[in-house]
Amino acid sequence: MSNTKNSPNIKKTTEEPLEYVLVLDFEATCGYLKHQTSEIIEFPVVVLNLKTLKIESEFHYYVKPVLNPRLSKRCTKLTGINQGMVNQGKTFCEVLLMFEKWLLKLGLINKQGEKTKLWEILTCSDTDLQTFLEQQLKLYRSERPPYLKTWVDIQPICAQFVSMETKTPSLSNMLEFLNLEVEGRLHSGIDDSRNTARIVVELQTRGLVLTTKNIKTFSDPFLKVSSKNESQLFLRCHFIANKIQEYSISNMELQNKIQAFHNIEQFFQQNFPNSNQKKSTNMSLGNSNNNNNNKDNNNNNNKGNNNNNNNDKDKDNNSNNKNKKIVQDYKLHVIGSCGYNAVLRNSNLDIAIEMKSKSSNLGINGLRNLISRHDPDVELKINASNGFKWIEFKEQQTMSTIRLMKYINGSSVLTTKIMRKFCDLDFRVRPLLILMRKWARSQKLLEKINLPIFSLDFLVIYYLQQIGIIPQLNVDANTFQITTGKMIKNKLSENGLHHDIIHLLAGILRYFGRFYNFRNKIKLIKIINSDQKENKNTFKINQASLIDSQIKNHRWFDNWLYIKDFEGKYVANTINFFQVHDLFKLFEDGYKKWKKSGKIPI
Repeated sequence: MSNTKNSPNIKKTTEEPLEYVLVLDFEATCGYLKHQTSEIIEFPVVVLNLKTLKIESEFHYYVKPVLNPRLSKRCTKLTGINQGMVNQGKTFCEVLLMFEKWLLKLGLINKQGEKTKLWEILTCSDTDLQTFLEQQLKLYRSERPPYLKTWVDIQPICAQFVSMETKTPSLSNMLEFLNLEVEGRLHSGIDDSRNTARIVVELQTRGLVLTTKNIKTFSDPFLKVSSKNESQLFLRCHFIANKIQEYSISNMELQNKIQAFHNIEQFFQQNFPNSNQKKSTNMSLGNSNNNNNNKDNNNNNNKGNNNNNNNDKDKDNNSNNKNKKIVQDYKLHVIGSCGYNAVLRNSNLDIAIEMKSKSSNLGINGLRNLISRHDPDVELKINASNGFKWIEFKEQQTMSTIRLMKYINGSSVLTTKIMRKFCDLDFRVRPLLILMRKWARSQKLLEKINLPIFSLDFLVIYYLQQIGIIPQLNVDANTFQITTGKMIKNKLSENGLHHDIIHLLAGILRYFGRFYNFRNKIKLIKIINSDQKENKNTFKINQASLIDSQIKNHRWFDNWLYIKDFEGKYVANTINFFQVHDLFKLFEDGYKKWKKSGKIPI
């Protein structure tokens, strides 16, 4: 391709002929429940030079689906893509980044993601960029690259140019009308892209000229930002510490997401290998006997990153640890929800109530654990303004949970029947907590930290530090006491890491297990609807929350954009949803291996 320079601004005041079209035809998952979000599983693009009418380059990768990792039989039969192809594929973020680098290599964009030539994406229908891509970007919390905001739809152009009866003819109809034979397999993304390019060549041969007048612009039908504050919700992966040395074309967070996933995957492979002989977990929190561990961390977990200051930090931590009191009075049960939380496994309900009276913010899951273990005849009620309230058990009394208080009205109460069914849904959080507990014990973490209560937030912070996702923080253990959170928030802010990120991560780990599975979500809706008929006065759905009309309409990719807390503020948009999903998949695999071997750490 020539290196002719054109203005990067694709909006032309005058009609100009296009130099190239990049023919794109996504293939996506299908065959699931109605209205189920489709995920892109094939990303094919062919570059057609409109002057020479020849294909100059091709880009083709299979994409690993995450929301529906198993392909349906209908999907395989339709597209010819089998499970092995997508299993060996790359994540959507990786493929999108590779696509940007490919465009840069061809000289079609610059490092800012701006077009350097007159070219457009060309598709057969608007579905590829208007629907499939938009769903995928929302699921990954990624911004739409500027070069994917416009495209040319060949369907109406072809229909009008050759006077076809329908305005939106299918690919096979256009090929047949133009007396062109199908080459390859229909609904194969790369074959469809090539066949679409052949249609463009035929139309150009007959006198068609594709110009900037044919360009369509993307308009988001779902995103409604009513204020500047709400527009700040789409922050992604700001807890990633390691900067990627390569340039960012149009989305720096995209590379950070990929690096974070690789860090997690690398850590998992090192410490939980496929072989029966498990490698020792060499992750140090800073005691004097871990010099070799630090070398392993530098070589394995933070490969390619600068870790020259680790030894100095460890020395500081060593001196601090000598002065710390060893806590051996309690066995801690690491379990929690969205707040600072933990439960004393060998305590009783009186201790929990006493802790609550001292402004300890026990997680509701911990409270439920105490109820089931020690005193089942106790009911827990939650009031959005006053916090937790303990009351004596009475016949047919109801129990609620903080997990749902993010999604329902503060004065609403769930029946015990609903609560039990809700807890029986696909519980994807437990494997992660089991692994985290095993890791904490292997590091003898409780002997190094003077904490009577073990917070999930605290564990998440240290865990992410060890796998190189967030920076090491010199935070005194007292900062992590179960308080209102102001101290830890200020301390983390000093280190450039806002507490809301960790707080949200801990919460999302718990909520994720409840709404991960689409079928379970439908089941939950049925439970809620059936209970509403029986208890109209005790249960009301808050339409401003997650369980609202959007869920009833099964708009999965839009649900996670609008999670509100009790004050009506948006809180759940600073974490990468599918990075969390990938994390769960890794730990879930480890959990299955332990379960099969009969050695599950409890």
